[in-house]
Amino acid sequence: MKSRVLKIALLLTAIYGLALAGPGCGLLDSSDIWIDLPDQSFEFSLDADLLKQAIEAELGVSLDGLTKIPAELDLQKTFAFELPPERIDLSDEEQLKDYIAAGKVNDVKIKYVQYTINNNTLNLGIPSLEMWMDQHDAVEITDSSEKIAVTKTIEPGWSGTDEVSFTEGGRQKLSDFLMSLKFCFIGRTEITIDTNVDRMIPTGVMDGIVKVGIKFSVDPL
Repeated sequence: MKSRVLKIALLLTAIYGLALAGPGCGLLDSSDIWIDLPDQSFEFSLDADLLKQAIEAELGVSLDGLTKIPAELDLQKTFAFELPPERIDLSDEEQLKDYIAAGKVNDVKIKYVQYTINNNTLNLGIPSLEMWMDQHDAVEITDSSEKIAVTKTIEPGWSGTDEVSFTEGGRQKLSDFLMSLKFCFIGRTEITIDTNVDRMIPTGVMDGIVKVGIKFSVDPL
């Protein structure tokens, strides 16, 4: 009986110590305030004309007026396309400004990362769209950029909403950039043209948006 009472007393002492340990240090830490921010988002658009122009440059011909690459021409090549950087500065968020100035921003929670294809008239599938992040002033993907997530294969004409799949360590990398407050998103995709498989000339446009739902943990002012 004494042993059981002693164990309970030790447990209560440990819990009490955690409660006194301060913000972020214990299970009973209830001092944090969670601030939901508006979705951080960036729009993207992919026009098949860019791919058609790349194919024409590779083959050294004009494909105007054609629906298929002529039988006498062969091409097996993967073309990469980057979408313009979308810059975000969370230090401008009114709800966070005072907490940032006071150094009281503790953590960030990622609620979701979703992509929505609003319009898709492409006649070819996209293997995936890649989501990259870098410093706020980045203009393109470089060695310092981090790939954090990818979409599923987007079939011709598909539209709708889905969750991204994080790369290994991608969720943590996204959190790190969010805590830095200033960063940019860069989209990227690769499309392979193989005339042994299909000679169809790409047409159409795809428009969409990526949304990141987040909330920040802060100490009371």
